[in-house]
Amino acid sequence: MTDSIIIIEKFIYNLKFQHGFWQATELDKTSYPSDGNNLCFDIEGQSFWFRNRNRIIYEIIKEYSIKGPVFDVGGGNGFVTNYLYKNGFETILVEPGIDGCLNGQKRGIKYIINSFFDATHFYTNSIPNIGLFDVLEHIENPGDFLNTLNTMLIPDGRLFITVPAFYTLWSEEDNQAGHYRRYRIKELKKSVSDHGFDVLFSTYFFSFLFLPVFILRTIPSKIGLYKPDSQKTKNQHFSNSSTGKFLDLIMKIELSKINKGKSIKYGSSLLLVAKKR
Repeated sequence: MTDSIIIIEKFIYNLKFQHGFWQATELDKTSYPSDGNNLCFDIEGQSFWFRNRNRIIYEIIKEYSIKGPVFDVGGGNGFVTNYLYKNGFETILVEPGIDGCLNGQKRGIKYIINSFFDATHFYTNSIPNIGLFDVLEHIENPGDFLNTLNTMLIPDGRLFITVPAFYTLWSEEDNQAGHYRRYRIKELKKSVSDHGFDVLFSTYFFSFLFLPVFILRTIPSKIGLYKPDSQKTKNQHFSNSSTGKFLDLIMKIELSKINKGKSIKYGSSLLLVAKKR
């Protein structure tokens, strides 16, 4: 952690500062629903899923990050960015969707870049820490993107990834979210290793969600009964006080294992930390 001032211009170029953040002049479409950021903005603050994912991300970044800011790439509304900043990390939101950037402003995020993450706007060999938090599954050609990330990182730079886990859990929800894939640890470790990284740690998490997701999403999707909608998604993320407390307790157990460097054998999500080789 650090309290130094970020000199943002040493990381970026060919971006215009306007509306309170840095913007690329042209942006292509992404494999993400057009209303996805605004939907998540309504959910994040009340969701046990987002809340506990933040706790895991914070602990793992505290353990493995190196000196310098964390670039939250594809960071949506800046829910992770804001959490890390409030807990002492310099964090920069990089988000191609304008709605996400505007929502990040509402959260008071200081450093926002409305752009894709590539050599067109970011200096190579300049960035110490990159976070991809449920982003890689939206990338059609993940190998090319991992090569780009490797090029952007400084020597020994760190890459933090979370993704949805297990093709067994694939449902119509994945199709609606614009996912190309879900991952197993072995597959993700090989992919990052093949593109210039050494894996430092990996684990599944949200183990208690595996069975509910399979029963409530996957099976109905396979037989054509599951139809995602925004209200259903909200309901799945919200929890009453008693349920929320119980889920938070389970997550404390998972977090304790992760803090001790122990991997969880299954879960609906996957976490991996790697460094540039």
